Amino acid sequence: MEIVNTRSVKAKLSEYLNSLEEKGPVVITSNGKPKALLLSFSEEDLIGLVVENSDGLRDAIMEGLVEVEEGKTLSVKEARRKLNKRNAA
Repeated sequence: MEIVNTRSVKAKLSEYLNSLEEKGPVVITSNGKPKALLLSFSEEDLIGLVVENSDGLRDAIMEGLVEVEEGKTLSVKEARRKLNKRNAA
């Protein structure tokens, strides 16, 4: 882990990004106080972040899971037909 100020990050951002996996997180300070954390981030992390921070998407996923548990499912063919019909409207 490194602790660096904003001036250093501005000057060497690519260097810090390339060293994340080897050196770990980078704490970014401003006026000597921690302000941000630079972390290694994967596509899976991004998907999780989007789901966690999108109430509508999270609610839709939960609703879908409940429907699956209740046996309310569609075949792929039926789902495509419904989507095409909805998109045509």
